[in-house]
Amino acid sequence: MKKINVQEYGIIEGKKEKENTLYLRKILEEFGNKSNVEIFFPRSDYHFYPEYAYEELMYISNHDDDTIKRVVFNLKEMENIVIKGENSNFIFHTEEMPFYLYKCNNIKIEGITIDYERSTFSEGIAEYVDSHTVRMFIEIARIF
Repeated sequence: MKKINVQEYGIIEGKKEKENTLYLRKILEEFGNKSNVEIFFPRSDYHFYPEYAYEELMYISNHDDDTIKRVVFNLKEMENIVIKGENSNFIFHTEEMPFYLYKCNNIKIEGITIDYERSTFSEGIAEYVDSHTVRMFIEIARIF
């Protein structure tokens, strides 16, 4: 099995680098159609943004409309791929889908956690309400 260390292909750990998505996309385009490939993420935090993500019109159940979705790990029609981390954290930003698996065979994803820097929806506590004012407490800080 060919092992690809993402840090050797430009992906930067720990920092909020928008280009990580671009470098990942290049790795998947170059190696994704080859058999027996492991894409390896050494232990760290990795940030991914939608600017260079794969885009496709998709229907997702429980959503109102068919819209263009941005996907960071586009594994469409790929096979024999391992995405492997060492307890690595993938942190996504805004409304992007982490993974898209369509018509795939033998895909393994292990050793990672997935989170968003800020969730799409927020919960709040109404602290004060009158006829003209609503004061809400919304927790937005996250620690990684």
